Amino acid sequence: MTQLRVPTSSKMNAVLLSEYGGSENLSWGETDLPLGPKDGHIMIQVIAAGVNRPDIIQRKGDYPPPTGESEILGLEVSGYVVKCGNNSSKFKIGDRVFALLPGGGYAQYATVDERLAMAIPQNMEFKTATAIPENWLTGFQLLHLEAKGFLDYLKGKQDTSALVHAGASGVGTALIQLTRDLGMKCYVTAGSAEKIDYCLALGATSGTNYKMHPKWDEELAHHEPKGVDIILDSVGASYFGQNMKSLKTDGYYVLYGTLGGSKLDGENLGWILRKRLNVFGSTLKSRSMGYKSSLVNKFEHEVVPKFESGQFKVSIYEEFSAVDVKKAHDMMESNKNMGKIVLAITE
Repeated sequence: MTQLRVPTSSKMNAVLLSEYGGSENLSWGETDLPLGPKDGHIMIQVIAAGVNRPDIIQRKGDYPPPTGESEILGLEVSGYVVKCGNNSSKFKIGDRVFALLPGGGYAQYATVDERLAMAIPQNMEFKTATAIPENWLTGFQLLHLEAKGFLDYLKGKQDTSALVHAGASGVGTALIQLTRDLGMKCYVTAGSAEKIDYCLALGATSGTNYKMHPKWDEELAHHEPKGVDIILDSVGASYFGQNMKSLKTDGYYVLYGTLGGSKLDGENLGWILRKRLNVFGSTLKSRSMGYKSSLVNKFEHEVVPKFESGQFKVSIYEEFSAVDVKKAHDMMESNKNMGKIVLAITE
């Protein structure tokens, strides 16, 4: 088991980005240790870091970190608390934690506001814990905070359903389980039969391979002729028309990514009016500290116990050494992964 190592110099190793662009610009090298930690913050010896789609976008120069935050990639980590700032009371040195970060996770040490960190359940491995914050907090906020009124909408309704695009992705695998936890049927789209089977094993009701059946809305209509109650969409423009057809009247559409483009061309916005649709858009990285800390607190109390009980399962596809970060990014961009890609930072 990896041992706690309190930093003894002003330097550390981290994934460095020489310039915006391709994964070949990433390398494992030496940089300055983070300052602090500041009041209310902790420093974490990073054992593992999660790889996420926003990391790819930031690497390309299109998604900068919030002002004043680390330029190092990485939005979630697990590890040991090695330092506590003044007025930090939630954790002590040596505690095992996992955390949502505004940046800086691809490094041996990272600092974070302690309100964004959670204690790792006793029997959970570091790599499992690090696969939770970004994907599961994103999925949880979409359903419980962003789609305002949706939980009230569900009350008293029978036979409710959701559609999750990119069902085998990190957020997708979380959303399958979170929608099922709300008593809903969950339909998915994914790009291979293997991915569909993977989603079904996690609890999805049915799935469509969009490469084999590009008119997936027609497939969905066989199961839900009146449409689904909510669509959770990371694809965007290329699916807009099919999404609108696939929603019930008064249904919810939640957009949290634009992998299929962000500009509509010739689409009919009248669907939104005719069906009285509730339309929402959301990101997590750029949210205020107040929002994130409230989200983490709610998640820690309502969701983390379900990991401990085994009700929710974390899906890890592959773990790479930090020196192989290029391979990790290439895998994510290939869309081959089913579940989480993790970087082992401290061997």
